[in-house]
Amino acid sequence: MTFGSTWQNLIENVEELPSDATLVTPLSRKSFRVTDVQEPRILIQYRDDDETIPLQREQFETLHRRIQDARGEFDLDRLPPDAEPYATLLSLHPRFEVDDREGTLTES
Repeated sequence: MTFGSTWQNLIENVEELPSDATLVTPLSRKSFRVTDVQEPRILIQYRDDDETIPLQREQFETLHRRIQDARGEFDLDRLPPDAEPYATLLSLHPRFEVDDREGTLTES
């Protein structure tokens, strides 16, 4: 499956979230919410911060490639700084799951 179809499915699932939905990063357990969904990015805001942070499609695609390179199981400790929200949001796609106990993001 191409990343384009994965991306479309992901943004559709993110758009279906209730406007007051709170998401949590897998390692640092920081709460955030989605403020807007646009074709090239998803905008988020951490609970205790007024700044809007854009999460770019290209970075989701890079994470997707890393998961595939790791044979479907990516160690969350390998995430770059500030990349945890990417893992959380990618897990909204039906093929991806964050396992907090194992510290992994897996593709089924």
